Amino acid sequence: TDMTPNYEDANHTDFSISPWCSCKNSGNQEEECEKFLRDFRENSCLRNAIQAFGTDIPKTTESTNPEVPRTNPTAHPNITKSEYEENDIKCSNSKGFICEDIE
Repeated sequence: TDMTPNYEDANHTDFSISPWCSCKNSGNQEEECEKFLRDFRENSCLRNAIQAFGTDIPKTTESTNPEVPRTNPTAHPNITKSEYEENDIKCSNSKGFICEDIE
């Protein structure tokens, strides 16, 4: 079944997102149901994506989601030519590659 997440509570200081359902009456699958709902409620990527598309919802911060590590990706990885050439796939017509003549 396809489900669309919705704002469960649109309070601007503390919002929550989840499908319009609950785990009440889920029988022996209650644990699986709760795990599914947590994927919406505790999802910093989803919160940040909503923020990126212009809503008034505050971005997730370390204080609201401390278990998510923050990283700053390097714009240009530090790889020397010899490092990536060693692992480069060699052109081989027998393997179905189209090879260019390198002069």
